[in-house]
Amino acid sequence: ASDVYKRQVAIFVDDLHAINDSGSCDQLQAILTHAPANLSIFIAGRESPPLSMTAWKLEGRLKEYSVEDLRFSANEAATLLQDLRGLKLSVEVVNQLAAKTEGWPAALQMCALAMAQHNDPEQILRDFGGQHQDLGRYLIEAVFGSLEAGLRDFVLKASVLGSISVDAANYVTEGDNAHQWIEELERRNLFLIPLNTGDGEFRFHALFAEFLRGWYQQNDAKSWHETVMRAKQWCIQNNDLEAAVNYALEAKEYDVAAELVATVVEDLVHHHGQHQTLFEWIAAIPKESINAYPRILLNQAWALDMSHRHSESTAVLKQLRDNLPSLPPAVQPDILRAIEMEEVAQKGLNDHGLTSRDAARAWLERWEMDAPSFEIGVVEVVYSFGCRTQSELDIALQAALRSRERMEEGGSYFGRVWGDMVWITVLIKRGQFQDAYRGAREALALTNSRLGDCLLYTSPSPRD
Repeated sequence: ASDVYKRQVAIFVDDLHAINDSGSCDQLQAILTHAPANLSIFIAGRESPPLSMTAWKLEGRLKEYSVEDLRFSANEAATLLQDLRGLKLSVEVVNQLAAKTEGWPAALQMCALAMAQHNDPEQILRDFGGQHQDLGRYLIEAVFGSLEAGLRDFVLKASVLGSISVDAANYVTEGDNAHQWIEELERRNLFLIPLNTGDGEFRFHALFAEFLRGWYQQNDAKSWHETVMRAKQWCIQNNDLEAAVNYALEAKEYDVAAELVATVVEDLVHHHGQHQTLFEWIAAIPKESINAYPRILLNQAWALDMSHRHSESTAVLKQLRDNLPSLPPAVQPDILRAIEMEEVAQKGLNDHGLTSRDAARAWLERWEMDAPSFEIGVVEVVYSFGCRTQSELDIALQAALRSRERMEEGGSYFGRVWGDMVWITVLIKRGQFQDAYRGAREALALTNSRLGDCLLYTSPSPRD
């Protein structure tokens, strides 16, 4: 009999959260309290177990693992895929799989099973998501289907939000108990992930959120549409117009989306240089909705030129010129001025030095008194470039400095950095290498702080 107590014995208790009666928990408490030294007990569940464990912690007899501890890294995922299914995948595919599943073991196993049954694992990875049949069935059976009605309604409506705060969730759910529901989701460890914003914001696990949105839209399309539009309205009220555009697009409210794009487009493109975002929006919105807003087309032309797609930009500008007579007379001068500004910029971007200098000078003589700071700043950049190509370096330097002032007045960080590039080349041509070096570092710092991450490549500091 003594040999029995020398053998190591392990007991596994899974899904402890499913136990509802106190008697079962009392029995488990007794087993744990009186367990012999050779007995190890492993307990798993979505919630902290209703057991007295403080003494065990103090005695060093308890080891706890959180959701973060159980999340698989890319290396662990690779080992799992190879050991479980014999899959030897490239590092790139494994990294993508770990990112898509966020290390969730159940999702990793489901994806691995699908990959093992298919001759193109990368295609399975591209298609795998919250709408995957096996994953959806698991979530319905193990998670979603067991939620009480109030919590189920909350998670469905909150799932439309990219980031979930108490205020936003109360607004989109038209309730006042979001704080209570969020605490309950945290207590149950139901795929709620805190965001590192310091503002008490959360998000659902990406696959769970995708499943919820798909289920909600499929099973209650009217309520889903109303909730998405409430999310759009919340973003408008909180001055997050870019997110509002995306919600309008998700709801297929294209006229609403176009109106919002027209509101935000100049800040998006002129100030922050987010050209790709504009291209994606325009591709998603029907042409008739876009064409109702000349300002969208003007900024499309600008973004196309900045992306070296000059022939496409020319076609957009021609469309604007052709449609000019149909616009209200009061707005025609502003649109014409902006079209001509774009055409001046295009000459500079195509390296037409002398032509761009003369076109920029003519534009300034005609429009400078009426134009906004950004447009003047753009034309001054082109004028500086044109003068530089003609070795009129003093004039080029002054034009570049005026452009910087105008861009700063208009809050255009992208325009400012673009102008700085020309200013720096003028300094180099004048032999002011120290000034050019300092200007380049300043422009890179502005790019990093205002326009997103940028690798800082610099040569050693020039010597006198």
